[in-house]
Amino acid sequence: MDSTPPPGPASPPDDTRSRVLIVDDEPANCKLLANVMKREGHDTLIATGGQQALDILDSEPVDLVLLDLMMPEVDGMAVLMQLRMKDRLPSLPVVIVTAHHDRGIRLQALRAGAIDFLSKPIDAMEVACRVRSLTELKRLRDRAVAGLKGKLRESNHLQSLHFAQSPVAKIVWDRDFRVLAWNPAAQALFGYTQEQALHQHGAFLLPTEDPCDFDAIWQEMLAGEQHETVHANVTQDQQTVLCEWHNAPLTSADGVVLGVSSVVIDITERRRLQETLVQAQKMEAIGQLAGGIAHDFNNILSVILSYGQFIQQSLPEGDARREDIDEVLKAGHRAAKLTGQLLSFSRQQPRAKVATNINDSLVQIHNLLSRTLGAHIDLRVTPAACPAIVSLDPVQFDQIILNLAVNARDAMPDGGQLSIALDCPRPLSDDDKAPAWVRLTVSDTGVGMDPQTQRHIFEPFYTNKTTDRGTGLGLATCYGIVSDLGGTITVESSPGQGARFTILLPLCVEETDATNPVASVPRAGNGELVLVVEDDAALRRATARVLRSAGYDVRVACDGRDGMGQINELGPRLDVL
Repeated sequence: MDSTPPPGPASPPDDTRSRVLIVDDEPANCKLLANVMKREGHDTLIATGGQQALDILDSEPVDLVLLDLMMPEVDGMAVLMQLRMKDRLPSLPVVIVTAHHDRGIRLQALRAGAIDFLSKPIDAMEVACRVRSLTELKRLRDRAVAGLKGKLRESNHLQSLHFAQSPVAKIVWDRDFRVLAWNPAAQALFGYTQEQALHQHGAFLLPTEDPCDFDAIWQEMLAGEQHETVHANVTQDQQTVLCEWHNAPLTSADGVVLGVSSVVIDITERRRLQETLVQAQKMEAIGQLAGGIAHDFNNILSVILSYGQFIQQSLPEGDARREDIDEVLKAGHRAAKLTGQLLSFSRQQPRAKVATNINDSLVQIHNLLSRTLGAHIDLRVTPAACPAIVSLDPVQFDQIILNLAVNARDAMPDGGQLSIALDCPRPLSDDDKAPAWVRLTVSDTGVGMDPQTQRHIFEPFYTNKTTDRGTGLGLATCYGIVSDLGGTITVESSPGQGARFTILLPLCVEETDATNPVASVPRAGNGELVLVVEDDAALRRATARVLRSAGYDVRVACDGRDGMGQINELGPRLDVL
């Protein structure tokens, strides 16, 4: 196979050859840039440090400089400042070639006189196109300067070109705070065309009720002071955007302030991401707290359930008190499910999927929903006519129902109807022996949603509620659970017409266990020696009692140190730890 590299772009004619100075302390970067310049037909000079570059610029004609910012001793910023002091800028184009992405440093370099940026690692095609463009701009400028009549016109053209091609919004104001110049990036940010923005007072970008004293700030800038601020602004379509403003006075040659130049950066998304990060950190802290509480509560429940079983087993069949203790045990198991939900939320307990008849789960959660939603919500629950068996963690199904129900309640502040229904869709054909899906439908008569909101409702942290009423995690949690189960979730809604969520979950062919009251402990042991190490005294006693009743010889230890001592004492006689 021919390994000859493909030919580069055709070299420019001799009268367009330029001398490019490459300033970089990294030899590999210098070599790469020099090869690109040679392929483009330019002559190159190499400087490995800032001082060497200044010496070359003092003695050699140079058309363009590719300057690294980060260099030992005399860095790129110092070179820019020296060139500015010598009045070499902006007639000499200086392009910063750097891996540094800090916006403050880039703005500082632009203010010092740099004309553009190239990012490392270097893209050869980008470098070639950018240098070709900039050298051509310099040739145009030099020709303009050479002719006295065309000097001002060509200079203004280059400045306008740079102003128009800037990727950030730039605005020039006169002394009365009215728009003199408005670049395309400003149009993209605020929505006003140049014709619409020209001569407008700056108030057209401010909210109706503006808490800032902009008159005082404006007077500071007219006095020659730079000013940076973050402020909410209003676009043409009345959307609010958060902008970072970098304002600097424009002065004449004799120091008279003619107006103000503004560089405007939209930071709305950045601020939203910062707030999202803070919210995520809060949720992580809440999860850790919930996990700690659930862990301790689980120990307490284990004691309650164990002693409840002891009482249940001691009561004869037909004793009326067995019904009472059965209710106690059922309540204990419901509480255990709750602690399991908290442990799952805090990621301290993996989810175990079991074949579950979610008809039963829906009936069991009915009472909880009634208390949660309030009397102003008309709750209607319809189980499926067929067994709705799905492989999932039952707590997950409770999470789906609770999240959708609470969402519906919030959409009906003045009351309304919430319907929750399960059904098994009919088979797709006569050959199908059973439907493949269980369908859960949750519909309300609330305020509904517009299409824009519907596109985002399953995104984490997206919410149209106030921060004290929503985290934006409820529907995202539902979406994650349903997707993990191999199902789908969709929504149908329109403003004022309520919302209807439809969830399809795959049917499971396994049989579910009956809703089991706590079974008695079978006698499985035959005197084997078991050591129980547990620091919770009540749980330690309950565990030991269960094991003794099952036929084991039980020893107990109250902590790890005690446990190690007994292991050494019992030695090979110990069967189970």
